[in-house]
Amino acid sequence: MAYMKNSSDDEDDKKEQKMPTEEDLQKNIQMIEMARNRIEAFTKEAEAIAAAHRDNLRAKETLNAIDEMEKPSEIMIPIGGGVFIHAKPTKTKKVLMNLGVDVGAEYDIEKAIQKLDKAMKSLEEKEKAVVVELQKLEVSAEALTRETQAMYERIQKAAVEKKGG
Repeated sequence: MAYMKNSSDDEDDKKEQKMPTEEDLQKNIQMIEMARNRIEAFTKEAEAIAAAHRDNLRAKETLNAIDEMEKPSEIMIPIGGGVFIHAKPTKTKKVLMNLGVDVGAEYDIEKAIQKLDKAMKSLEEKEKAVVVELQKLEVSAEALTRETQAMYERIQKAAVEKKGG
């Protein structure tokens, strides 16, 4: 025998729902704030990853240009803080790559480009994972915000009914 739901069942479901309290509302507001903080942190992480990717891409393009250079021509070399100097690199087959804090290693240009490609691929994967998590957080925060708004409206409605009735 099939059970068919009627409108009185919906009313019973509403009565069974616990009336939210101010404490419930405050908890949701705190959770929304925590979600916003996590969204901000993930956004900053995605920006940092994108900046590192751009930096590696710029290095790869520069290494390719130097490798293909027939005779030295003047280039601009970044020295930090948005400052560049003009220089003429010598035809070089080796470059020094940073491996960590005050540690570097010398590689031929081809190997350095391979290492940059590998690093960029890793950064792309990290960025995709961060973006996916960021999207999940945003959806969750939006749902929580809607839920909190509904709670607030229920509390307000109950207060008005209590005063009026």
